[in-house]
Amino acid sequence: MYCNTKPLELQTTKEILAEIFLAQSGEVKEIIQRRLEESGPEVREEGRWPTTFFLGEYPIDLSRINVIIERGEFPMPANTFDVIERRKLIIFFKLGKLWVFKQFFDNHELFNAFLDYYKDLYRFEFKSIGARNNALKLLEKNGFDYDLVEDLKGYVVQLPKSAKYAQILKNSVAFKEAANERLFLMKDLATVEEAVGLGAKIYEGDISF
Repeated sequence: MYCNTKPLELQTTKEILAEIFLAQSGEVKEIIQRRLEESGPEVREEGRWPTTFFLGEYPIDLSRINVIIERGEFPMPANTFDVIERRKLIIFFKLGKLWVFKQFFDNHELFNAFLDYYKDLYRFEFKSIGARNNALKLLEKNGFDYDLVEDLKGYVVQLPKSAKYAQILKNSVAFKEAANERLFLMKDLATVEEAVGLGAKIYEGDISF
């Protein structure tokens, strides 16, 4: 019994291309449709689709798509697709009457714009809502996203006093010492995960810094 596998092959190709280019399925469909229109009427006949997909000037044999990917032969010219750069997320924490965040800026102009709010170890403090809001606008203008956090649960880790803590301290916004342990407020969830990997545990109690 004959089974037409072309629709399945086309769908598989769409999924692979979507994964490679981090694109939505609709965007991949639009790209393929555009290539079809550029290829001429002979490849748009009913029941047919091109065996070769052109990525810019690079031809890709769709029948070998899995092999191409496994061997790393897939051409990725930088100017073929618009790549959206992921924006860095900065967390503003509410600590008492202060709003604070921690971030190293390699942009000296941006760092200088925050110089009045700089304390130490790349921590910045804002005493008023107005100053905080101005900072948010400036960060957003310079390609950063932000989040405002008042509930610290999930961002605080603990370590025994006997444990090494230099790397965890480096990525913390604030810390304090208890009787048998050190507590660190990490600058974001990624550094919480890193701290846990270094032997810290997420602190479950209530705490203020």
